[in-house]
Amino acid sequence: MKSELIDRILYNVQSIPPFPAAVERLCELASDPESDLDEIMIAISTDDVLTSRILRAVNSSLYGPEQKITTVSEAVVMLGMQAVRNLALGVSIFSARMRKEKQDSFKREDLWRHSLAVALGAREVARFLGDANPEETFTAGLLHDLGQVVFREFFYDLYAPVLEEAAKGARPLHQLEQEAFGINHAEVGRELCKHWKIPESLTQVVADHHRDIREEHLGSREDRRVFAIQVADNLARIAQIGSDGDANVETEFLRILDTEEIPPERLHELLLVLPEEVHNAEVFFHMVGSENVEVSHEASHVGVFVEDRKEREVIRLLLLNLGYNLITAEELRKGEIKGTAIIIDATSPPDLCEWAKTQNVPMLDFAKWRTEAANQGNAGQINVVQLKDWLKSSLGR
Repeated sequence: MKSELIDRILYNVQSIPPFPAAVERLCELASDPESDLDEIMIAISTDDVLTSRILRAVNSSLYGPEQKITTVSEAVVMLGMQAVRNLALGVSIFSARMRKEKQDSFKREDLWRHSLAVALGAREVARFLGDANPEETFTAGLLHDLGQVVFREFFYDLYAPVLEEAAKGARPLHQLEQEAFGINHAEVGRELCKHWKIPESLTQVVADHHRDIREEHLGSREDRRVFAIQVADNLARIAQIGSDGDANVETEFLRILDTEEIPPERLHELLLVLPEEVHNAEVFFHMVGSENVEVSHEASHVGVFVEDRKEREVIRLLLLNLGYNLITAEELRKGEIKGTAIIIDATSPPDLCEWAKTQNVPMLDFAKWRTEAANQGNAGQINVVQLKDWLKSSLGR
C-alpha cells in the first residue's frame, strides 16, 4: 500500500511545472567551469521577468550595494556567477507555478516564511563556519522544506493529521511522514530538486537536512552546510518565524557552541536580528500578509540557572526572543540589577535560591515544567511552543 502511495507522490512531483528555461540554463552554466560571463548574461537576458527580479534583489537590503546596480553584468561582477544562479533559483522558487493550496490552518505562507528565516540564518552560520560560498547555503535553506509543498498540495487530506500530530510535539514531522507515507519531505524534496534540475550540491543538502548530526564531524563542505541549516532551522522555531510543522527543537544543534567560531553571544545576536531580516526579505519576495515582527527590548531581566547546557541555552534564546535581558548570578548577588525572575532546576545553587527568597525574586522551576511537558519522553528535544507559553504566562508577558 505504501509503495503505491510513494509512486503517486513521485508521479505528482513530475507533474509540477519546470523552472523557466532561463533558470535551467543558468543552473547548467553555473555548474560548468568552462562557461563564461557572456553566456550567463545571454541566459538571463532571455527572461525579462528574471532580469528585473535579479536587479531588484541586488539593489535591495538583502545585499545592500554601495551604489545602484543597473545591469546584469554588474550584478554578476558584484555577487559572482554562483550567487546570481542562487538568486535566480530563489526568486523562481517563490514564484513557482503550483496548484492553489487547499489548506486553511496550515498556510503555505507560514512554510515560506520559515524557509526564509532558515535561509537567512543558515547564511550567517555558514559564514561563521568559514563557508566560502554562503549564498549557496542561503539557497539550500530556501529549498530545504520543498518536499512539504508536495504533501500539502497533492495529499492534503492525508497530510493534515500528520501536521496536527507533529504540532503536539510528540515526534518530529519527518518521522511521522515516514510512517504515514513511507517517504519523508527531505526525500520528496530531493526528487523535486532533480525534476527542477537543481545542482547536485544543493539537492544533496536538501536530501540530508534531517540527517542525524550526532556522529558528524563537519569534515566536508556539504556536512557544514547541512549543519548550518539545522542550526538555523531550530533558531527559526525558537523565534517562531513562520512554521515548518515541527514544534520541537533538537538541542543537539547547540553543539555548534563547541566550535571556536560561534560563542553564545553570536547566536543571541542572530536570533534578535532574524525577524527584521525576514521581514525585509518578505517585502522583496512579495509574500502575502507579511508583517514586521518586532522583538521587545524592555529593561527586565531573568537569570537562567539550569544544569544542562543545551537546555539552558534554549531557554536563554527564548527569553531573548521575548525581549528579556539575561542576568548572571554575580550581577544578581551584587544587587546592581534587580531580576524579574530566575529559572532554576534541582542543581541550581542553594545559596542563590535562598537569596532569591529573601529578595522576593520569583523562581520558575524548569525541572517541574520539563516533567509535566507533553513531550517529556523525547530525549534531546524541547517543545519550544509549550516552553515559550510557559515562560510568557509565568513571567507575565
